[in-house]
Amino acid sequence: MKTLVLNPSSGISGNMLLGALLDLGADAERTGRIVEETSRVFGCEVVLETQAVEKAGLRALWVDTRVQGDCAVSHGSVFKKKAAHLADTLLSTREGKAFAGKVVDTLLEAEARAHGEPLDHVHLHELGSPDTAIDILGCAAALEDLGITPGEKVYSSSVNVGSGTTPTAHGSLPVPPPATAEILREFQIPFFTSAEPQELTTPTGAALLANLVEASPPASRIVSIGRGAGTFETASPNVLQVILCETAGALKTEEVTVLETNLDDVTGEVLGNAVDVLYAMGALDVQLIPTITKKNRPGHILSLLCRDEDAEDLAAAIMAETGTLGVRVAKRQKRFVAEREEVQVDVELGNFRGRARVKVSKDAGGRVLKAKAEFDDALAISKKTGIPVREVIREIERRVNP
Repeated sequence: MKTLVLNPSSGISGNMLLGALLDLGADAERTGRIVEETSRVFGCEVVLETQAVEKAGLRALWVDTRVQGDCAVSHGSVFKKKAAHLADTLLSTREGKAFAGKVVDTLLEAEARAHGEPLDHVHLHELGSPDTAIDILGCAAALEDLGITPGEKVYSSSVNVGSGTTPTAHGSLPVPPPATAEILREFQIPFFTSAEPQELTTPTGAALLANLVEASPPASRIVSIGRGAGTFETASPNVLQVILCETAGALKTEEVTVLETNLDDVTGEVLGNAVDVLYAMGALDVQLIPTITKKNRPGHILSLLCRDEDAEDLAAAIMAETGTLGVRVAKRQKRFVAEREEVQVDVELGNFRGRARVKVSKDAGGRVLKAKAEFDDALAISKKTGIPVREVIREIERRVNP
């Protein structure tokens, strides 16, 4: 399984992470297309420059976006709308789009807390520039290219924020500036200061880091190394190093949200249909647990696992399908899951010659943990051959893991 390890010992910014991921092998032409579309959406010309540089003796890739003219949007809600449109247009995976949205939300929420503004009216100033959108979308696309899912098997050491002051639209502010400090606090990101009188970690860099990383890394084998250059000339290399690794024998982890509600006046037919509707909308797991509700009435607890970005829609569907007036939302939980895929195997049984589907789960080392035949396929073969369905299932599964 792929893992990504970040070493922000000289800080992190959006362009540093983008440069490091491109240096690691992400598609540079795709980044160019992101720049073109962002230029169109923001209504100004943006030029992308990449250059191999040397920082204090260390080779790295420097990425810079030069915006021609003033086309920054100061209102956070406008920036979020533009960024969401770009993500839907330019990113290819659900995880990539969700990551980009979370990074934007993290920036907006940090700015709102830092300046005491309502979230709906937050002003971004320099963060509303198209280069911020390019950094976020470019990193999301690069992670897609590299097969890295944000928040899963991505690790980081403590981040260097620098020291001194930095110029902003609000005047000269101490390092780390308020928005960066809010992100470090909210996500409990370990950081340290250095003697370098520079802003080494930017709000965008902190927001990317916050939504990218999980806990400490397992034992891994290094596959390749990428380095993204920062702007400053410092005593130690102003470079973000990222390491692509392979782990073996570890299970994949993912974050899920738990939704629950108590039901005591819903018929079995309605409950069964609700479960079908929720699965069709993307629920990962739905359970109906018998319980006793108020006034000792028999009822059910409807408990559902889902991705965080689907939680609100699924909660609304629970209320619409069951008539419940409230749905509890548990905090995000982490679960271990096996890698899962559906494969087709060749089957020769009786007078049947064809293929059948099998759901296969594996650990990160590729070892098959379980193979489960698709029941509908097994039943169709059983009806055609007259062989009991359980024997058909056993034969199909044997062909995956003999």
